[in-house]
Amino acid sequence: FIQSHKYSGVGAGMQWNQGAIDVALGEALKERIDQCVQIGASTAAANMQFADEPSSPGEFPRRVTGLLADNISSEVAGSGLNVAGRFGVLVDDAEGVDLIYALLLQTGWTSTAGNKVLPRPWLTLTLSEIWDQWKAILGQSGTPYVKG
Repeated sequence: FIQSHKYSGVGAGMQWNQGAIDVALGEALKERIDQCVQIGASTAAANMQFADEPSSPGEFPRRVTGLLADNISSEVAGSGLNVAGRFGVLVDDAEGVDLIYALLLQTGWTSTAGNKVLPRPWLTLTLSEIWDQWKAILGQSGTPYVKG
């Protein structure tokens, strides 16, 4: 705003509207987080390729039926500055896929017969692949945090 007063002169001022700023920041944040988790979901699914041979430990799992890759989705929840996003095999979206299978591929497991199946860490590999994209989208630096 511009203000004039005969005793103090002419000057320019600014009034801070925290509510409007929070709304604008929240909308931008939600859009960016949505973009990040969509990239995560599409990258994870794309890296699960059909192949004649099974994947090796440490690789992306290979597609046999495509059911796992077809059930990877993303979502964003919250509002304002309290927004969170996620991607993976989400309970509400999974159709016909055993959710534990996605986890077991990520972590590995030992069968009831004692056979050890080493991890095909599709989430970790995806995060490593897309981390620089996420940093660019969110305007931050750092290393991925994987809760384990």
